[in-house]
Order: sequence, then structure tokens, then C-alpha cells
Amino acid sequence: MLERDLIQALVEKATPQPGVTVGLGDDLAVLERPGGPALLVGVDPVIAGVHFDPPRDPPELVGRKALCRNLSDVAAMAARPVACLAALTIGRRETGAAEHAVAMMQGLQDAAGLFRCPLVGGDTASADGPTTLSVTVVAEAVDHPPITRAGAQTGDVLCVTGPLGGSLLPGPQGQPPHHLAFTPRVDAALALAQAFGGDLHAMMDLSDGLAMDAPHLAQASGVDLEVDLDALPVRTVAQQAHPAPEARWRSALGDGEDYELLLALAPDASPRAALPPDVTLTAIGRVVAPSSPPGRVAWLTPDGRPFDTTGLGWEHAAP
Repeated sequence: MLERDLIQALVEKATPQPGVTVGLGDDLAVLERPGGPALLVGVDPVIAGVHFDPPRDPPELVGRKALCRNLSDVAAMAARPVACLAALTIGRRETGAAEHAVAMMQGLQDAAGLFRCPLVGGDTASADGPTTLSVTVVAEAVDHPPITRAGAQTGDVLCVTGPLGGSLLPGPQGQPPHHLAFTPRVDAALALAQAFGGDLHAMMDLSDGLAMDAPHLAQASGVDLEVDLDALPVRTVAQQAHPAPEARWRSALGDGEDYELLLALAPDASPRAALPPDVTLTAIGRVVAPSSPPGRVAWLTPDGRPFDTTGLGWEHAAP
């Protein structure tokens, strides 16, 4: 069963709960609080051999990643982090796992201070399986309702906040690869929500690759999308590694772990406030009228031909 099928099955069986305005199927759950801003909650793990390579990846950066991938979900809904909790399972059969776990937790705590999301609790255990660090993040709405994946409208402009692809490749001048060193777009998302207001119709973060994630936004919104491949901003290391256009597109669409934002803006949207210098938007396509069923994405080459994205992106639930 593919991840999207598993999630869809869970969504279909979910029972609506009082006070839960956004449940299964979006970046975070949204809980209404009488007399206060909405509370947002989400959880994501990093697993040895899946999200990091214990012999290769510095454990401090792995701990940082464990928090930051959750903060990327906070950014996706233009919320502000409040606190986090961590559940650490140490793989007792892994060489040096205990020492690595201590360093991972230090990296998480350093990131928690940097991004104003204090670690307030959690648990530890050991098991025969891989070392796993699972982080739960708590956030709150800021001056506006949380932005979900479900609001894109026909005619909207589809944009991304930064370059894609090459997330696993070493950074320039020996820097860590992007998937270990990215900055979650929390501040950028808040700036976008303030600048565009109600013209910002839908948003999500890009963690599994654009080819895998864009259909989620389309399906949630009940629309189809068209993406111009030549408009994709491609990370410099990916351009250098993949000079041929089709190889660059495949990297940008399928490498995953970008942690940028994909958003749908009204076609006549213009910022009502200046965006910070580090916040960029690249238009990569458009929202179009839905087919039956909705949720399809047309990946278009410069001459208008469809591009096959089969197998691109990270499929968590693949056998």
C-alpha cells in the first residue's frame, strides 16, 4: 500500500471530533481553544537507515533535523512553535548508539533554543531495531487561521519558496548536505501570511519531493495542477551534478528533503507588506480546473510535452 493510499484510508475511517478543525491528512492537526488561538500538533520521526546514516551523519545534525522537519510542518500552516517533546529509542545492536543518542539530543536541544521551541518532555527506551528519534511539536496560530492544503482555487499561481533537488549531496565548500542543515521556513511563512493575507489560499511543506507532494495539495483542494519544469528553481549542487535538463528536473522533483514551501496564490495577489530579503517566491505553474477524480498534476516540458514522474519522490510506505 502506498503512503497516500494509507493516509486516504485513515481519513475515510476517521470520525469527526469536536474542536478538531483540521485532522488527518494535513501537515498538522488543528485544535480549537476557547478564548485563545488555535493549537497545532504534529509528530515526525528520524530513523537510522531511513532518514540518516549513523556512520556518516553527525549525530548533532541528526538531532537538529529531527526537530526542524517538524518545524517545517509548522511553517506549512504559517504558525508559531510553542514547545516540543521527544521520544528516543536507542538501537541496542548499533555500535556506539548510546553515545550517538546523547549527541543527537544535544543537537535537538541546541535547535530548540535557536528556533524558540523548547524541549519540555519525552521518554527514552532501547530496542533491537534502529535508533529512532520521534519529535512531537506544539504550535499556535498567529493573527490568522492556520493555512491548510485544502484552499487552492482554479486560476491560482503555484509557487515555491526556494531551490529544490540535491538535498543529499554535500554542500559547497564541504558544508553538510541540505537535508541536515536546512532552516525551516517558519519566519518566511509568517511573513508570507502577513503580506498576502487571504490571497494565500493553500500551503504545504516539501519533504518527499515535489513529484510526491504536489498531488497531495491538489487532492486536498479538489483541483488539478500544471507545473512548468523549466521554471523549477534547482539547487546549485544539483545543477552541477545533473547538467542535462531532464536529470535536473528529476533531481528537483524527486530527491526530496527540500523543506521549502509550496503555495497557491490568487492570480492577482500582490504583497501588502515588504517580504524579508531572504524570502523568495518562484512561480512554477498554476492551478487548473479539476478532472475526475481531482488531484492530477501535469508536468510540462518547455515545448508542452508531458514528463513522466513515475518513481520520483520518497514513498514512506512502499514495500
